[in-house]
Amino acid sequence: MTHLPHLLRRTPKIFYILSFLFAAASLAPSYWEISAITSPYAEPGNPVVRLTMAKAFYQALLEATYIIASGALIDIAIRIWDKMSIKEQVE
Repeated sequence: MTHLPHLLRRTPKIFYILSFLFAAASLAPSYWEISAITSPYAEPGNPVVRLTMAKAFYQALLEATYIIASGALIDIAIRIWDKMSIKEQVE
């Protein structure tokens, strides 16, 4: 079997870093939008504001989870590839 490129081996770590970046990029605009629209009018702890922030947090968490799962699947595939290449070298 051929060797995997170094960048492909680093792909799971790249996915883990991207998951954090995408979660932050998903949360920040929602927070800014809610703050800009409601801060002059809503009292602290307004249920509508809390619900909207909870939805934004849920969406960011969901996106990050999918990206982390993709990185984990790639990591598993690389480990399987390594085990198969070791078995092939032994034979």
